[in-house]
Amino acid sequence: MGIISLPAEDWGQVANRIRKADGPIAWCWAAARAGADWKFALLTIRGATRIARNFLKYPNLMISTQEISPATAAKRFATGAAGPVPHIKGGLRFASQQGQANPFWMTTEPEHRYRLALADWPHYYVNSNPGPLSNLHVGMDDPVLGGSDLPYYPSVRAALADLVYGVAPAELQGAFNPEILVRLPDLRGRVESVAFKQGTVQVTVAQGKPSGLAGFSLRAAWRLEPGQSAWSKSDLPLTGPGMFTFVTGDVPAEMSVILVDASSMLVDRYQWSDVVGQRPQVLGPLSARLARWVTEGEHEHLEYKQELGHEKVNRSFADTVAAFANGDGGIVLVGVADDMTVVGWDRRNAKDQRSAG
Repeated sequence: MGIISLPAEDWGQVANRIRKADGPIAWCWAAARAGADWKFALLTIRGATRIARNFLKYPNLMISTQEISPATAAKRFATGAAGPVPHIKGGLRFASQQGQANPFWMTTEPEHRYRLALADWPHYYVNSNPGPLSNLHVGMDDPVLGGSDLPYYPSVRAALADLVYGVAPAELQGAFNPEILVRLPDLRGRVESVAFKQGTVQVTVAQGKPSGLAGFSLRAAWRLEPGQSAWSKSDLPLTGPGMFTFVTGDVPAEMSVILVDASSMLVDRYQWSDVVGQRPQVLGPLSARLARWVTEGEHEHLEYKQELGHEKVNRSFADTVAAFANGDGGIVLVGVADDMTVVGWDRRNAKDQRSAG
């Protein structure tokens, strides 16, 4: 998930973005008991999201989920109204946001992760922390229990993750703190995949609604070697979704591909270099891929091992495989030295690999 800072906005501009967002809007909030009162604590506004209607009132926690239109969501956001709340006259309200919002644009780039960010579509993201609430009768690890008509959750964290945020519980860290979070996906288009085959970088672009890519284009800039100062560039106008190719001759050491709309606004991006990003998958015969890997040099998804058989080397090999398995994958070439020299390896000279532990 790539993170691009956007210019600061006032909260009226944020409300306007909500009004123009793709619907429906999942309007989800939580309140906690503080003394004899209920305090509005959390609100998430998620565009283009279907959600079932719920109103769950536990002894110390209240959760509401509702699907509403972008116009209704924008009005509630601007006026600080949570919406109708049974048994609470006038409903619940959240404090008006002060100062400026500091929004981000999130791309779908792999290997990047940001708290509570979406992955499927590029999107607008902004959050606000109104400040701590005092005297709350709820903790994130408390079980969520109520009558037989209320669903059980093993923790407040699990309930909020499922109902309010739509994420796994591990995404929610820390204490129960007030937050307002806005996530508005852009369904017009995205970079779906990037691969390299026969001298070309192949970029697949998808759209999430009819004619979403009208007026869009793909722009690319690349350098075949890290030491080059000059960049090769190419622009491809789009008429719809599909696969588009950039003739590079080889896998560039550094490349950036951006998807831009008719107003030249960056919508999505895929980029890599020797220090950031994920190189594209190399397609084609295994012999061609091996030739590419041998000359590519080691990076975070490719590692060379000159030999196996010694305990220290075996342990290093096992650690590398485990890291790739627990991450985004990778390739280990045995019989290749660190300087990319192919030295070969005869497994008959290796000791029992179980010594790697």
